[in-house]
Amino acid sequence: MTIPRSALLAAWAGAVAAGRARVGDALEAVAGDDEPHEVQPAPGFVAPPSLPVPDPGYLSDLLVLLGAAGERSPVTVRCVLPVPGDVLGVPGPGDLQAAAVTAGECVVLAGLPDGDGSLALVPEVEEFGPADDVGVHVRWQAHRAEPLPGTPLASSVAEADMAFRLALAEATTALEGLDLSSWRPDATAGLRGRRDDDGQPLPPTLGPRSLRLLTRAERVLAILAVAEADHGGVVTGWEAGRRSEQLTALSRATRAAVVAAVSLPG
Repeated sequence: MTIPRSALLAAWAGAVAAGRARVGDALEAVAGDDEPHEVQPAPGFVAPPSLPVPDPGYLSDLLVLLGAAGERSPVTVRCVLPVPGDVLGVPGPGDLQAAAVTAGECVVLAGLPDGDGSLALVPEVEEFGPADDVGVHVRWQAHRAEPLPGTPLASSVAEADMAFRLALAEATTALEGLDLSSWRPDATAGLRGRRDDDGQPLPPTLGPRSLRLLTRAERVLAILAVAEADHGGVVTGWEAGRRSEQLTALSRATRAAVVAAVSLPG
């Protein structure tokens, strides 16, 4: 899975909350071949009245309740993809921020009816079974969240798309200029390429520009994961620093692109 689970859930939860997707379709798209996703309370969590998810509960319970809540008032659904040192967009308190950084992702539901505040979901992923038949168990830890920082979205889809394109062009040019693409010939070519499969099912609420942005960002996320695990043709300390700077900037822009593409309103 190259699209983060939280991004996929945010896209489908937003569609369910807007009354434009069925719960069954959302569950099938988000869970895929996983075991049924569970929702469990984090320590000290008390479910808001508008989303009284059972304990233990399932993602299906939450989505049904979210659809009902969306009928009463508009709900904001945001995906956040933090990394150590960059928690922009993650609401407090501190225990939620720490959990989100550890997972590298979370979903925030805000604007719940009756002043219920905000709710955040952080995935805990567990693999089980033999190597040739690995199963996946996902538990979404529910946290009460403080009000969302700043505006509902850090940038519009158009702004995120422009920033992503600029960062992509700069990183590709810089890495080619350092002759670091030779260590993996498909790396920078892949940055310029397109996804050649159908990817994961996405909801009808994503417009054409969001879909194009998410498709490109999905591919870059996969390439970044490879690049972070392999130092490639780096020889000098200066090359290593320059490479790290470019990949960090590209990662930030790519994560912002995914957030803008899947969050509601978007």
